[in-house]
Amino acid sequence: MSAPLVPSSPHRVEVIAPDPECAALLLEYASPTFPAELVTGVPLLVRLQPPPLEPRWVVEFLAVLQRWLEAAPLPYAKVVYGGRSYMIRASLDLAQLVGPANADAATWPADAIGSEG
Repeated sequence: MSAPLVPSSPHRVEVIAPDPECAALLLEYASPTFPAELVTGVPLLVRLQPPPLEPRWVVEFLAVLQRWLEAAPLPYAKVVYGGRSYMIRASLDLAQLVGPANADAATWPADAIGSEG
């Protein structure tokens, strides 16, 4: 089952799921790494709560997302974070994202995603 989220936290990631089965699969993959919950409605969301003080959460999130996209199988995921939406393709190469230890991974890598907003 999913861990409860901090109700009013602005530091969250929402992934739009195309159907309940895909949402359940993402919840299964994400919940060992992040507190996660299913938000029913239109659109169907999986809401994750990444650790606010750990900037490397982005790499962990992208690894979970890639695993989900391959297993579902889906060509991309629509993700909402920080008031912006992103389309993340299934062909993402995580090796390109792992940079120097002092790199700020709290921002979305521009070459891995396409900003919509």
